Amino acid sequence: MCDPLLARLILCSTNLVFFKAGYLVGKIGSERTPGGPYEPLDSSIHTVGLHIKVPLAGYSKAVARFSRAFSMVKEELVLFGVTALILLYLSSVGIYYFESAAQPEQFKSIFHSLWWAVTTLTTVGYGDMYPVTLGGRIFTFFVPLIGLGVVAIPTGLVASALSKARIEDVEND
Repeated sequence: MCDPLLARLILCSTNLVFFKAGYLVGKIGSERTPGGPYEPLDSSIHTVGLHIKVPLAGYSKAVARFSRAFSMVKEELVLFGVTALILLYLSSVGIYYFESAAQPEQFKSIFHSLWWAVTTLTTVGYGDMYPVTLGGRIFTFFVPLIGLGVVAIPTGLVASALSKARIEDVEND
């Protein structure tokens, strides 16, 4: 049985990585005869393998170092991930509280306000939803500041762990 659209990573003994990705090739729609069943799906799908050779022999220590760094700060990253989800929810509730009466078409529910919270906490700010009330604008002033901290602290943790792993490698060699 073939596995279309499934990427498989195979390590070989020559320290080269072979990446094989299957692609669907065949008919998108199948014809139907009047009163008859659809053409079986298996007969219209074929897979084509794509092989890409990527030499990663020189990067095996770096990959191991990266793995060790993430394992050093795993608990902190989980904590900040949970904190980010809580802040996302609180931001959605806050903007809904301030803006739902003034803009009922934009902020219909807390779920609809979630889009605003995601774009504001990540400091993207597409401009499709924005506050018009004074309370909403003051609330919006603080949300990106908190979002910067939610992004910056885990980034600093990972950078510090990578430095520590690098120092350990230098000391062990």
